[in-house]
Amino acid sequence: MAQRDMTRGGIPILAAASVAFLLCGCATPMPHPRATDAWRIGPVIERQRIGDEVGLLALRPIYSHETISDKLGDFRSVTDILWPLGTVSRRDERYYWRFLLFYGTGGAKSRKEDAEDAWCFRLFPFVFAGRTIDDESYAALFPIGGTIRHFLVFDRISFALFPLYAWGETAGTEMRTVLWPFYLERHGPHIDQTRIWPFYGERTRRGARQTDESSFVLWPFWTESRTKGDYVNGGGFILFPIFGHSRYERAHRGTEESWSIVPPLFTYGRGDDGYRQLNAPWPFIRQLDMDDVRERHVWPVYGCATNKTSRDEYALWPLFRRTESTAGGGRRTFVHAPIPFYFHSSFEPASTNAAPRSYTRVWPLFSHRETSAGTQTRIPELSLWSMSEPIERNWAPLWTLYSHRERDDGAYCTDVLWGLLSWGRNANDRRFLRVLWLFGSRSFND
Repeated sequence: MAQRDMTRGGIPILAAASVAFLLCGCATPMPHPRATDAWRIGPVIERQRIGDEVGLLALRPIYSHETISDKLGDFRSVTDILWPLGTVSRRDERYYWRFLLFYGTGGAKSRKEDAEDAWCFRLFPFVFAGRTIDDESYAALFPIGGTIRHFLVFDRISFALFPLYAWGETAGTEMRTVLWPFYLERHGPHIDQTRIWPFYGERTRRGARQTDESSFVLWPFWTESRTKGDYVNGGGFILFPIFGHSRYERAHRGTEESWSIVPPLFTYGRGDDGYRQLNAPWPFIRQLDMDDVRERHVWPVYGCATNKTSRDEYALWPLFRRTESTAGGGRRTFVHAPIPFYFHSSFEPASTNAAPRSYTRVWPLFSHRETSAGTQTRIPELSLWSMSEPIERNWAPLWTLYSHRERDDGAYCTDVLWGLLSWGRNANDRRFLRVLWLFGSRSFND
């Protein structure tokens, strides 16, 4: 009996010793190339210092703080607390914070002298409060009433017992709604709209060279549209669910005309310039030929859409998909097969001044990344994003059992079981081997 009690009592001690062994007996993986000091205790505690700044300080998954350089060379700091529950991001005096459904900003300087800094507070979607850079305070309690600044697409929005009444304004356009979505009106320099849904509605959009008008009666049974402009003139209608027709005259392209039966199931369109459209029935059989756009779909078996700069195709949607694009210079490729288990992306630059990059993931087994800074292989890979800064800071080191990293300066490091065994070579071509707690990296670059 005594022996059994000793055995039972020894189990917690053995478990605690094992945890302590894992935490204390871990080597530092490859730190930032400019790190002047770096150390790690397993996957849980890590610190890297870059010059006089703390590059990274983490107690995973409870807390992490990182200083990040953006593409312009400016620095910002990010602090995560039990991410994704809470985070604070700061650039100079301005900051953004979030915890659960609470979030806000602060530190923006007011345009008025001796005025307090701008700030905002949100408990989405119920409480809104803040002060703008014009030193204007606002507050709202949804759905009771109040005013909110710079929310969604509105510069200012006020409401009372929403959806009973709301008013909004953005870029000189005013919106007013009563018993939303039934009554709505918008008026501004480029738009006039009135809606008494579902009985009647009309909208006019005015551009520099074109005016678009649309209306409905007993939506969705009758809808129509009209376009007047320098390059396009025409219109169309849909008598749902029976019939639809449209006809447009386009400059330098001629006439385009289409007919629909039981819209949108069956549609046929044609144009003088070779334009063709076919749904027979939608969404299963679809065809489109318009300028350089060509689409063929036998959904969900196979589909392909191409234009001058891209090609997007799928098979057994949504399992297999491939996208290739040359827009913006270089060639970008994305492959999913099947989602989310296999993913591959690559970029081949058009010039020799930029380096190619690629990322391959077979979830949850492994991932492999190649960039101008080097390569990384990780086993396993539980993230479904190719590069998520919060996941890399707070979670990825905890599940990574094996990693191999190579830098463009020739340094490399292989890390097994959170540093219980690691080996590699630093930037000065000095090889190292670390086992258990026999580690210590004053600088990986020494």
